[in-house]
Amino acid sequence: MKSPLPIAALGLALLAAAPVAAVEADAIVGTWRTEDRHGNRDSIVEIARSGERYAGSVVWVKYEVYPENDPKGWAGRPLVDRENPDPALRERPILGLRTLRGLRFEAGEWVDGEVYAPREGETYRAKAWLEDPDTLKIRGYLGTPFLGRTVTWRRAEVPER
Repeated sequence: MKSPLPIAALGLALLAAAPVAAVEADAIVGTWRTEDRHGNRDSIVEIARSGERYAGSVVWVKYEVYPENDPKGWAGRPLVDRENPDPALRERPILGLRTLRGLRFEAGEWVDGEVYAPREGETYRAKAWLEDPDTLKIRGYLGTPFLGRTVTWRRAEVPER
């Protein structure tokens, strides 16, 4: 007669693995210093879970107003979503703006989301994965992930003002 020990050990291993999957899905939750396609790292996005989806909003910006040399002549004005294709949304403040939405955890990565790039006023489909606990890769793309660009976000604390 075979020992029930291997079957019991397998059952315990499966039970122990169940909570790990839930924690892994929430590994994206937190604050991240962003990077845009030009390499600028001047905002922090907080990613949170809502049901089975994840979204992120800008919680900190390095510069709260447009610089003196702003090419559109907006020097000193508060940063807004001025490149948005919808004129009704161009006065929305960047601070608080939802730039990442709809990500769903599947097979070790977050998929089926969207990322909004306020500098360009463009929305892209998005997927994300952790390179390590403090390095998040975001791939924005049109149509297929093969036609896109990946940026790196790093876990960060929100600086004091």
